[in-house]
Amino acid sequence: MLPRERLSAILRTNWLLPVIAIEDVSAAVPLAQALVAGGVTALEVTLRTAAAADAIRQIVREVPQATVGVGTIRSAEDVKRAVDLGAKFGVSPGTTPKIYAACAATNLPLLPGAATASEILLALEHGCAIVKFFSRRARRWNCGDRGPARTVPNGAILPDGWHQRSQSFGLVGPTRGGRHWRILACTGRQGQDA
Repeated sequence: MLPRERLSAILRTNWLLPVIAIEDVSAAVPLAQALVAGGVTALEVTLRTAAAADAIRQIVREVPQATVGVGTIRSAEDVKRAVDLGAKFGVSPGTTPKIYAACAATNLPLLPGAATASEILLALEHGCAIVKFFSRRARRWNCGDRGPARTVPNGAILPDGWHQRSQSFGLVGPTRGGRHWRILACTGRQGQDA
């Protein structure tokens, strides 16, 4: 299975992708267990804290039902670190050719962050069918043209916590089978870019 197919399968079975920044390693496993018990099995644990690596290692080892992704990937070195920690996917706030190359070399599925049409097109060019859309950062989209929904006609978008803004971009609209066909899951918290 291709990396993008693995990522799609993970996200299609999880309606929510929590963005977790763990400050205290002792909280990692109980938090992951609680999320899994509540039906949330895909977790994005960010590399933004000193406790992140140990927390990711512990969750991967002690909560096998969790599908752990590593977030805030900002370099090729972060990609290698994510793979070494046991991540099943990576999430980036923005992506460079070196990050795409490192993910391809390590076979790590990537959920690239995007706020512009150029970033979305670059993701598509690198074989990504899903992007994490930072609607709060996307202040220059012309909402009249439905923004990112038109840029990714056959892909899927994970909006950040700014759902009201996401609605104006055409991400929430017609449903198929009771689900919004453009949104696989939501990520982040309202008012923050994750």
